[in-house]
Amino acid sequence: MSTAGALGSASVAQQDIAYPYPPSWFDRLKVWVERLPGPPWLFYLLVGAVLFALLTLTQWQAGAYPIGTINAFHLWFAMEIGYLPAVLHYLDRAALNALAASRPTLNIDGSQYEVLRYQLTTLPARQTNWVSLVLALNVSIVTVIFVPTSPDAIQALQTSAEPVSLALFAFLFGLTWWCLGVLVVHTIHQLRLVGRIYKEYVTINLFDLGPLYAFSGIT
Repeated sequence: MSTAGALGSASVAQQDIAYPYPPSWFDRLKVWVERLPGPPWLFYLLVGAVLFALLTLTQWQAGAYPIGTINAFHLWFAMEIGYLPAVLHYLDRAALNALAASRPTLNIDGSQYEVLRYQLTTLPARQTNWVSLVLALNVSIVTVIFVPTSPDAIQALQTSAEPVSLALFAFLFGLTWWCLGVLVVHTIHQLRLVGRIYKEYVTINLFDLGPLYAFSGIT
């Protein structure tokens, strides 16, 4: 089941449903990635690889380390930016599967089920965008202001002190925390919704307890 289906575009009946909020930037990205050829994880891997190549070429040019050297910390730092949205994408797919597995226990109709599908896999745009923006700006500003004046910070980052290198690090730090902002909102949003599903919609059948554990994989 694709993420695009979670956004309710698969049928006329789904299009008639009034969803409670518009999707966040991450959910729009996720739908776009789902439409690309190949598995979604490949796209996120390529994002990390491109950022790592950019970071490495910048450090080579600045003389931070010899040409041909692969810095393990910079590899982890760049690949994390692709890894974070990949994890969120995976969790949304897992949530869809969990909701489908728990369907026999849910005392809801088709339209309510579709709204739950949307909410489990879609973050509210306003909260997500604001949290991401605030975290990204704060980290980028701190990096720009304090790192250039701190030899210890430059050494810890294993980077050149040239403005281009530091500006790239500020950008990548901001991008990392932009994604971490989504992770924070996603975790709170999805777990609160799972709690509400168990509280308001689940009907317990003592002779069929399996579906009750459907969400254990994501919690």
